[in-house]
Amino acid sequence: MRVAFAILAGLLATGSASPVPELEPRQSSNPFVGRSLFVNPKYAKSLEQTRQAFLSRGDQTNAAKVQYVQNNVGSFVWISNIFLLRDIDDAIRDARAAQAKGQKIIVGLVLYNLPDRDCSAGESAGELSLSQNGLNRYRTEYVQPFAQKLKAASDLQFAVIVEPDALGNMVTGTSSFCVNARGPQQDGIAYAIQQLQASNINLYLDVANGGWLGWQDNLAPSKSQVDDLSLDMSTVSEGNLLLTIVTL
Repeated sequence: MRVAFAILAGLLATGSASPVPELEPRQSSNPFVGRSLFVNPKYAKSLEQTRQAFLSRGDQTNAAKVQYVQNNVGSFVWISNIFLLRDIDDAIRDARAAQAKGQKIIVGLVLYNLPDRDCSAGESAGELSLSQNGLNRYRTEYVQPFAQKLKAASDLQFAVIVEPDALGNMVTGTSSFCVNARGPQQDGIAYAIQQLQASNINLYLDVANGGWLGWQDNLAPSKSQVDDLSLDMSTVSEGNLLLTIVTL
């Protein structure tokens, strides 16, 4: 069953975003099958204080549980500003080291730096403002190097969550600040999706969840953002673009 997502079917079809780059063949199966999610050494290090606190109280059981997470549990790396793009380089280096030991790795990243993001609450407001050339900076200083780093690491597979909460804010953000941000943010997401087309990159677009958008007052505006969304098929293919819709 066909799934038409407003950002893709609308913006990309009308040409409001940049032309789609040349695409590479990609797998349509689950990229996590047969691979382990990248265990981030930086996250593991951040848990060491917790482990030591348990040890200081003689709680060997919980200390062991923390150590298990440190050594075995993968996590996604949040790239929430331009400065943190360097964390992609660290993840690539560490993932390659793990693969050299015989592990098959998929690196999880979160692309999260839209201009005027979290326009409703502002609690997760970012560094980029539309009033200060934010959309152009998002494209050139954030998305482009993000995509270049992943494409250059063709020996690794990546899972990228694209701009969590953005769609939900487009639906429920009714202030003039949010309304004015909606179009440029849609264009920014479309641009990111276009630039991140490669055989080793698997995209996951957050479309919020029923607890957020499932209320009666949100159903009609949600429909205007997500057109003919089918629960029978989670993969979007529009104009040779491929990504997976997820709810977070």
